[in-house]
Amino acid sequence: SMELLECGKQCRPSQVGLTRVFLKLMTLCSLAMAVVIGAFGAHLVADQISDHYMDIYKTASLYHYIHSIGWLLVVVLCIQLGIHELKWISVFFLSGLLFFCGSLYIISFNEMLDMPDLRKFGAVAPIGGLSFIGAWLYTAYKVSKRLSA
Repeated sequence: SMELLECGKQCRPSQVGLTRVFLKLMTLCSLAMAVVIGAFGAHLVADQISDHYMDIYKTASLYHYIHSIGWLLVVVLCIQLGIHELKWISVFFLSGLLFFCGSLYIISFNEMLDMPDLRKFGAVAPIGGLSFIGAWLYTAYKVSKRLSA
């Protein structure tokens, strides 16, 4: 049988399965990156930046972990519930990771690299924050819609 994806295209079950595997791998890679970046901060960066910028780095790292774990759990939950529209949920989570966490990581390096212009990346952090909120709200919408069907 054929399944409909969010874009309206019909896909063979094997294609849907590949997409699911790919999304799980993306979330696991995001978690691996969180570990690498966290270790980098703890062992190489901590002695080279002030407490203020280390706090920014730690915030980025914390949100990176939380939302990577959340993204993985959401993907698994959606698969279990038969929700196939994972594209936008994943776009929201990935955008949050890139814009929120990424901008905070970059800001925290401005002192170490003596590049004060890096602080300008803070302007995109709210886009990432809104992306995280969008991911959770869209997930809630899809799950509630599925459970009430």
